[in-house]
Amino acid sequence: MLKRILAGYAAFIGALGKTLLLAGICLGSALLIVWPLWKLASSNPSIYTVVFVTFFGALVSWMLFDRLKPVFKRNPGALARTLVRIAILAFGAAAIVILVLSWRRTAALAVFLLTIIGYGIAAFGFPPDSRK
Repeated sequence: MLKRILAGYAAFIGALGKTLLLAGICLGSALLIVWPLWKLASSNPSIYTVVFVTFFGALVSWMLFDRLKPVFKRNPGALARTLVRIAILAFGAAAIVILVLSWRRTAALAVFLLTIIGYGIAAFGFPPDSRK
C-alpha cells in the first residue's frame, strides 16, 4: 500500500515537473520571439510592418502550396484552375479593401460584383469534362 502511495506521488511530481518544464520552455521561447518584435515595433514601426507582412505572406504561401501539392500531383490542370480562382478572390478582395479605404464605395461594390461573377465563371462556368 505504501509502495502504491509513493508511486502515485512520484507520478504526480513527475507530471508537475513536466508541466513546469513545458511552461518554462513556452515562456522562454515567447520571450525570445515576442520581446525583439515588441522592441522593433516600438522603435521602427515601418520596418516591423514589412517584417510582419513578409513572414505572414510566407506562412500563408507555404500553407497554400503544401495543401495544393497533392492536387498538382493528381491533376496539374486542376491546380491551374484552383490558382486562378484563388487569384480572382485575392485580387478582388484587395481591390475592394483599397477602394473602401479610399472612400470609393460605389466602385468597391462594382468590384465586388465583378469578383463574384468572375469567380462563378472560373469555378462553375466550364463543362464538367474539362474540370477532370
